[in-house]
Amino acid sequence: MKYDLIIVGGGAAGLYAGAQLASYCDRKKKENKTEAKNIAIIDSSPELGKKLLLTGAGQCNLTQAGSIKDFISHYGENGSKIRSLLYAHNNSDTMQFFESLGLRLFEREDGKVFPQSLSAKEVRNLLLARCKKNIEIQTNTKLIDIKILAENTGFKLILEKENKEIVLQTRFLLLSCGGASYPKTGSDGSIFPILKKMGLSVVKLKPALVPFFVDNYPFKELAGIAIESVHIKKVGEKMAKKSFEPLLLTHDSFSGPTALHFSRYLDQGDEIFFDYLPACKEEELVAEVQTKALGNSKQVASFFSQLPVLKEAGIPKRFVEVICQRSSIDPTTKVSAVSGKKLRSLIHLFKSDVFRVTGTKGWQLAMITAGGVSLEELDLKSLSSKKYPSLFFAGEILDIDGDSGGYNLQFAFASAKKATERIIASWEK
Repeated sequence: MKYDLIIVGGGAAGLYAGAQLASYCDRKKKENKTEAKNIAIIDSSPELGKKLLLTGAGQCNLTQAGSIKDFISHYGENGSKIRSLLYAHNNSDTMQFFESLGLRLFEREDGKVFPQSLSAKEVRNLLLARCKKNIEIQTNTKLIDIKILAENTGFKLILEKENKEIVLQTRFLLLSCGGASYPKTGSDGSIFPILKKMGLSVVKLKPALVPFFVDNYPFKELAGIAIESVHIKKVGEKMAKKSFEPLLLTHDSFSGPTALHFSRYLDQGDEIFFDYLPACKEEELVAEVQTKALGNSKQVASFFSQLPVLKEAGIPKRFVEVICQRSSIDPTTKVSAVSGKKLRSLIHLFKSDVFRVTGTKGWQLAMITAGGVSLEELDLKSLSSKKYPSLFFAGEILDIDGDSGGYNLQFAFASAKKATERIIASWEK
């Protein structure tokens, strides 16, 4: 069969693109322009939007409120490259579109925007219902290969469905098949070898927004404890890549916003250090402790846990006890009996706790993929391939990964909108 457009991947970006195109087809019908566009969404999973159903722990954090200008810093080192894309279809535009579908939204105190129902399934179903009006849906259909038609006039797709090979031909192709995170949802990374064979550059994939492991992890017994504001930095780097955020200790790894956001920068063997008290300078804390410890009969762990800077950081006594033990200090010793040298050593561990990264929890738990199709391959004004102008991209397949909090969905929606606008503009010529 021949199509005007095939969308490969029915996740957040693919469904949003389909919904935009379905709305376009509705407008054309109302204008009595009867030329129908033959559009299809194909997906390897038995249902569309499986990963979308997982977002926001199933509650679907669609985007963030506030100024779109504040979004740029939440996409790592490539954030500045997608500024105009995010501005062109911003968070307000996303919210207005969902509201036009009948979805009621609310903004949480932290700025995250959710459906009032707190149901990712409602979001998926609304998008899917809109798509089904004018778009053919094919599930359990896996893309095996892409062939370029003569003179860049389109594409021939080799697919597998029910153990049979099928061939579809399309004038335009939009790839929104995700990265490699949560592979059971269909985004298994199988698209990338195909793209490499087509001569397109792919930035190395690695799990992001994922907990990570370190050598000699010391906090196994403190699982569930969260420290309010922690600074993580690679050893040798002058500047931190992220602002201070909460750190969650698990039974075997570091998690929580500051760890998850930093995971995109990590490789096995990296040395990193944690500053559990970024609100104070080390020398100032040393001076305060030395003054207050003189003649003080409190136990070391109790003394430190009651310091204002530790209390404000939410650091409990149990955490202090572990830090004491790692500094070769008995936490029950009177603080006045501890030498100045040992107290300095203890404080230094609070301010610069060094670990060596041994790995992450991998693709099964990664919320997003770092890496993907290089932005250098694209005309960022249209999200089309420079090499194949009829080939478009949207969402996680690209070398863009955002922080948690709705940023990745906002990019999926904005990129899908941009790609569909250019495809529609080509049809309108």
